[in-house]
Order: sequence, then structure tokens, then C-alpha cells
Amino acid sequence: MPRRLQATELTDMKVIFRADASLQMGTGHVMRCLTLADALAAQGADCLFICREHQGNLIEQIRNKGYRTHALPVLPSVGASLLAIKAASDQQAPAHSHWLGANQVEDAAACAAILTEVNPDWLIVDHYALDSRWEITLKPHYRKLMVIDDLADRTHVCDLLLDQTFGRDSEDYRPLVPAGSRLLCGSQYALLRPEFAAMRDYSLQRRANPQLRRLLVTMGGIDKDNATGQVLDALNACALPDDCRITVVMGGTSPWLDHV
Repeated sequence: MPRRLQATELTDMKVIFRADASLQMGTGHVMRCLTLADALAAQGADCLFICREHQGNLIEQIRNKGYRTHALPVLPSVGASLLAIKAASDQQAPAHSHWLGANQVEDAAACAAILTEVNPDWLIVDHYALDSRWEITLKPHYRKLMVIDDLADRTHVCDLLLDQTFGRDSEDYRPLVPAGSRLLCGSQYALLRPEFAAMRDYSLQRRANPQLRRLLVTMGGIDKDNATGQVLDALNACALPDDCRITVVMGGTSPWLDHV
């Protein structure tokens, strides 16, 4: 594990996060960036976010946590832009390009103006639709780049890459990043909020005498296909104890919230 930084080391550090949430991509990218931002801010770093205004975005939630957030509009030209990419037979375009709400050139141009003003020490990007071409375009505007990913399906020019997937091996990324990139791969690097760590001992103790009294159902912040409803239907058909209590956790922007 990397050493723990002291607060004095981060007091003057400026960090910009580029991440989105939407009904299509869910909330996980933003939520894990918020976890990292909270840890950095607690040690004195100045963190801000750049997010696009997709339907189901978390921009107001980020602002409510006290972080400055620059909102980028979803461009009406995105359809034509994606058609142009395909027409040019760009075989290297990320598989999730349609999640961006712009093309990479347009997104980089919008971000460049913000980065130029802030002059960040670190740019942290967590987005399946962005790759090395976006990163190279913005390279003059940041000192170091961190990528958060879990697909290992595109190239990056980063100083640091984090993939917290269980069982992920750093060799999965070696062909995709420069030789000098530091790779943090595996669940030992998971971005968990402090309250999860605080409950670990209590959770382990409860396993010594397990009793089925409470069930927690949470299928992500958006759950666009209503897997939550399917799980509840299945549980309804199960012979659960009479005093078993089911708690469902969903994001406020989930399209199935009222239904569930």
C-alpha cells in the first residue's frame, strides 16, 4: 500500500476530478471519486470536479458536499460527432464513447479552459469514454495524471492508474500505459468510505453467530434495468423468517424509485 501522506504535504495541492454520472452509466464513477476527494480534502488538498449535465447527474450532490463543480452541457452535436468517428473508421474509439455527451476533442477543449485557470497538480479521470488521446491533448494543463478504471480496454498516458477490481493483475495494463506508470491493481486498493472500515470488526463478529434477520438490497445508484424489483419479487417467493426485515437502498435519480 502507498504510504499515508501528512496533511502538510497536501495543503497547497490542487486536484481536478473529471467524472460523470447518468441514468445510463450509473453513479459509481462519481461516488468513488468523491471518496478519494474526501480523503484528499481531509489532508488539505483543494479538490474540484468537472461533470457533464447528463440526465441523472450528481452535480448538485457534489456541490452540497462543498466541492466546486464545473458543469459541461450535453452537446446537441454528439450524434453527428459519433457518426463522424465511425465514418472515419476509428477502430480505437473507446467502446463507451456514446456515454460522453460530446466527442473527446470537444470535451478536452472545455476542460482545457478550466484546467488553465486552476493549474492543477493532479488531474484525476474516471470515465470509460476517455482515453490517451484526451489525456495527451490536456497534458500541457496538468502536472500529473491519475486514471481510475476497471475495464483495461484502452490506452492511457498516466502517472498513476487505479483499478480496484478483485483479482485484477497489473499486467493487464502493462501494454496500455507508459513504462513508468505506477499501477495500483486489486481490491486491496479499494476506495471505501471510512464508515465501511469503521464497521468491519462489528461485521466480522456477527458472522460468529449468523441469523437471518435483516436483508440489504442495493443494485447501484441507478439500476436502469430494475434488477432491484426482480430481486424483491424473488425474495417475496422465498420462505423468509417472519421477523426478517428487508431494506432497499437506491439512488435518488433512479428511474425505478417510485415503482420499487
